[in-house]
Amino acid sequence: MRHTAVLFSCLLIIMMGSLFLLRREPSTAYWIAFESLRDNNYDLYRMLPDGSSVQRITDTTVFEQMPAWSPDGEWIAFVEGTNLNREVYIMRPDGSQRQRLTYDMAIDAHPIWSPDSRELAYVANTSLSTWEIVRLQVSAHAAQTVAESGVRIARLSWHDQWLTFGCSIGTSRTAICKTDVDGGALYETLTPDAIYHQQPTWSPDGEWIAFVSDHEGSIGIYRLSPDYPSVWLKIVNSNSTDQQPAWSPDGQWIAFTSRRDGNWEIYKIRVDGTDLLRLTSFDRWDGYPTWSPEIDYDWHPAYLIFVVTGLFAFIPTVRYTLLAQI
Repeated sequence: MRHTAVLFSCLLIIMMGSLFLLRREPSTAYWIAFESLRDNNYDLYRMLPDGSSVQRITDTTVFEQMPAWSPDGEWIAFVEGTNLNREVYIMRPDGSQRQRLTYDMAIDAHPIWSPDSRELAYVANTSLSTWEIVRLQVSAHAAQTVAESGVRIARLSWHDQWLTFGCSIGTSRTAICKTDVDGGALYETLTPDAIYHQQPTWSPDGEWIAFVSDHEGSIGIYRLSPDYPSVWLKIVNSNSTDQQPAWSPDGQWIAFTSRRDGNWEIYKIRVDGTDLLRLTSFDRWDGYPTWSPEIDYDWHPAYLIFVVTGLFAFIPTVRYTLLAQI
């Protein structure tokens, strides 16, 4: 009789419960990949834009540096090697499917993706006095020299038909230069009034170029409109050194490297110079940030959840959509 009463009570509780069919909502996120010396070797890491969820994605005995996230989010290009020889590689954002793309005796550097993610451009330092910009079809491994120069070339940025980069002008100053992606002469796009102009990077909409300059004495980050290159807007200048700007895919933020707090760390700031946030905190070099595009996560299968009223509740750790209640 007692067992019958217990069974009846359990059935009554079950009848008071409800069945919920839940599905996780789709979510999106950005990642920032960067290089770091935190484990005593140049390796690549990624983190969320608030500095959380840091994940190491390379672990070798040679250098991995200068990451560049493809616009479609599928690949990260980078350089790997030693001080004497560095080659261009690509890998998946989790570090898998590494592919070597270049086989030369140059010091290859600063890979950047084409807007359609099918090509890369990079700088090849082939001798003490020769720098080349090379355009590479990733799937075919077909390379084409876009420009060759006797001046130092650094930090490419690709927008539409233009490759913009920092280049040396004589022995005393640097400037922002550009060339057509199909090949052409180098020429200066900004008329500098200072000694140092470097690291240009186009905004996602092509309306702005962020770059590094000593315009106010110390090295800071500025932006200008290509249509009005004489008008500069300061983004950040800490009277220390702020460098390596990288636009967020929505054009609202700039990630950058700075030693304003005594060590090289990665920060982000709104384009109007507000909401500065430090993202890394380590006693070794963290730098060269690059943003992923906005990544959409797939729908998860539906979950059938039974909730007994008054006894317990299912509390999801991510957002869910209620599909049905039975």
